[in-house]
Amino acid sequence: MALKKLVAGNWKMHGLSADLTEIAAIAEQSRQYPEVDVALCVPAILIERAARAVPGFAIGAQDVHHAEKGAHTGSISAHMLRDAGASLTIVGHSERREAQRESDAAVKAKAEAALACGLKVILCVGEALDVREAGRAVETVAAQLDSSLPRGLGADGLAIAYEPIWAIGTGKIPTLEEIGDMHAALRRRLAAAASRSSTAARSRPRTRLRSSPCPTSTAPWSAARASRPPISCRSSPPPPAARPLKGGEGPAKSPRPDSQERPTCY
Repeated sequence: MALKKLVAGNWKMHGLSADLTEIAAIAEQSRQYPEVDVALCVPAILIERAARAVPGFAIGAQDVHHAEKGAHTGSISAHMLRDAGASLTIVGHSERREAQRESDAAVKAKAEAALACGLKVILCVGEALDVREAGRAVETVAAQLDSSLPRGLGADGLAIAYEPIWAIGTGKIPTLEEIGDMHAALRRRLAAAASRSSTAARSRPRTRLRSSPCPTSTAPWSAARASRPPISCRSSPPPPAARPLKGGEGPAKSPRPDSQERPTCY
């Protein structure tokens, strides 16, 4: 079955109340392309207002916490995002993996928490320039995908976004062949993971998993037209603790200036 394309804009740390008119304009223009799913992942403070301004259009978050609730100052749970009107969320964006030191295990826990709460998930993977130049791009990103994938690939609502991080601010442009090779490698890993999941399901008669096409960079869901079921979250296992800072080391900083544009995660 052919999968629909998904175009998701990541607004990062941009957007105020005045920008709701732009969101409405994007939502209106997206209706001209019914064969494509369109979504906007906006700052958390805009989610509820955006969802009210454009009912039926997919509004998403840029990150989510793995826990359902608790003493996690500044964090937002999947339950909260759903309550605000979000229908999807990004997890594992390169900026959070680098600046916030998010591990594959943490990304996996976030994805599982979001899916359990009924949110669609865009899971980002990608490699840096030194990895690409060393010829280890495919093996590195494939391993990252293996460790970040949520359990139970039979669940709907998961899209994989490949970020060629090495093309950010370097003047280097990935070729269609390079992107195609990476997509093919990731599809093979996804197919293998789905096969293992299916085998495990058959070995446990009491566990029922729905089978669906392997998620790729084109999303298998229609997020823009998805209905919003009742909120029901299940707890996910906590990820390992973040890597401790070395003596004298300050807060983690992004290796790139904030002024540099990053490619949209989609």
